[in-house]
Amino acid sequence: MLKLFQNAPAFRFIIFLFIGFFFQKIISIPFDWIYPVITTIVLIAVILSILKKFSISVLLLLFAFGIFTSFRTYNLDFNYSGNFPPQIKGHFQGKVINKLKVKGKTSRYILEGDLILNDFQKIPKTRLHFTLINQQNLPLEFEEGNTIFAKIQYRIPNQATLPNEFDEKSYYRSIDIHYTAFAFTNEIAILDNGKKQNIIQLVNNSIKSKIEELYSPITQGIVKAILLGDKKSIPQEIRQNFALSGTAHILAVSGLHVGLISMIIYWLFSFIKVPWLKFSIFSVTLWSYAVLTGLNPSVVRASLMIMIYLLAKTIQRKPNPINVISIAALVIIIVSPQMIYSAGFQMSFAAILGIILLNEKFVKLLGKNKLLSKDTFFPKFIKSSLAMTLSATIIVSPIVAYYFKTISVISPLANLIIIPAMVLAQSYAIMAVIASYFWMPFAGALATTSQLLIEISQTLTKFATYLPGSFFIGENTFIISVFASTIILLFITVKNIRQFSFRLIYVSISIVFIYFAYTNYSNKELYKKYERPSSNYYEIHNNSIAVIEENSVQTGRGYDYGLFIYLNNLKDDKKVFFSGKTGEILSAKILNPKIKWINLKEKELKQLTSTLFNKN
Repeated sequence: MLKLFQNAPAFRFIIFLFIGFFFQKIISIPFDWIYPVITTIVLIAVILSILKKFSISVLLLLFAFGIFTSFRTYNLDFNYSGNFPPQIKGHFQGKVINKLKVKGKTSRYILEGDLILNDFQKIPKTRLHFTLINQQNLPLEFEEGNTIFAKIQYRIPNQATLPNEFDEKSYYRSIDIHYTAFAFTNEIAILDNGKKQNIIQLVNNSIKSKIEELYSPITQGIVKAILLGDKKSIPQEIRQNFALSGTAHILAVSGLHVGLISMIIYWLFSFIKVPWLKFSIFSVTLWSYAVLTGLNPSVVRASLMIMIYLLAKTIQRKPNPINVISIAALVIIIVSPQMIYSAGFQMSFAAILGIILLNEKFVKLLGKNKLLSKDTFFPKFIKSSLAMTLSATIIVSPIVAYYFKTISVISPLANLIIIPAMVLAQSYAIMAVIASYFWMPFAGALATTSQLLIEISQTLTKFATYLPGSFFIGENTFIISVFASTIILLFITVKNIRQFSFRLIYVSISIVFIYFAYTNYSNKELYKKYERPSSNYYEIHNNSIAVIEENSVQTGRGYDYGLFIYLNNLKDDKKVFFSGKTGEILSAKILNPKIKWINLKEKELKQLTSTLFNKN
């Protein structure tokens, strides 16, 4: 394992880049000092290279680049000083980048363009998560490519503080969104209908029409997802079942799907004997497919890694997998530094790293089982599939738990069955779409086979989520996941019984100590305070009293939607004291009979909070 890292200079490069990145995040060098600091570090690196200290020079340059990368992503930190109003009025001119979903009177899009403030200052290249609110007599819907001008209201995203609350800040940062905004249909003008389509859009639309012709309405959404990366048509229930069973990655064009596409492309060009010509044609074809999927980040990552791997083989070098994924990560960070925050970016590289480092260990461990030690097809297949899934899951599960508050226990077993079924489904779907341009009856037969496999997978994921203990959801899932992964990592890397016994005792004592420390700390808490965009929300520990205290400086939306969801879902009786606009809006909107709203005057609420929370 150590040899993999020793022969991977790109891995060391990326480590020093991240050191510089997090150094800037922690220290927060003022903007005016950024370029002088970076220039100074570069000059020192140049001097060291003249003195033939090349290694230190390179590491310093990477450290400086890490600082610069961190500076490039400052707008995604959302650390605004001073008063930032709940909603800001402004104007926006730009294009519709992505159509997310249409639901009832609202539709959601990702827009990119110029944000024009009320003092006529312009913020270029701004990305918005935009909600279009349709009015009764003036319905409107955008298409991708539309150029629009709109009078909008926008705000910074909110950070999750309540239990099980959706973390707007993390989500928007992971998809490179700067603000969330909304507008009514009478405040928008479409400047360009966006109907001019390039060759890629024409091909994409043609493939979608063939899929719609070949598959049932429910299945066609999954086929569009696994072939083109378009998940908009997949029903929410199906998405949730795949997510809870730990197989959600199958619904995206991920490394698994790109790997299959790559094998097909490579096989098609197997007749070419000139290595460089074969590599060039393969690369052009693979990246054409990547463009066809809209340069989906997961497709770009997988395509880049495959291309780097084949490049090494073409120049007759033995590719080090750690070096391959490190080079791919470096290229992506250089081009799109915001991808560091992407959950997909983190999970995909973590999964590959887990497979590289742990797959062999799990194969050996599973090989000790009598049933799996047999040298026949099915035992070997089960052993290798389980080993790969476990290797990826151990590293990825803490990331999944952090972002989605979910642990899927059934994931290794579900993937063992569903991955082969969906890989076959994708293979048949590819053949069906190609055949549909030549002979429709044959295409229909292939599509029927892939549809059957997809429907079996849907049924299995639904069944898996109904099994007791198949998944866990909650605030503590991240801690549980980290502990579980750490324990498994400790135990699968043991060399002898003595080491195993020592680690078992060490881990057991650590868990007991942390449990009692956490329990004692929780029991000593008299109340919990949740800082909200427009208020502070207090809950008395082991009591049925809560207080909403209005903030003098408000930094969020017009009303607190997160607190609305939290209070609306409460199962126990609660008296909620409030004074101010936040409490008034929530008390009018929330219909939960378990909550008794008590409106106090500002002075009365201050007296109550000073009594309950010992506030001066």
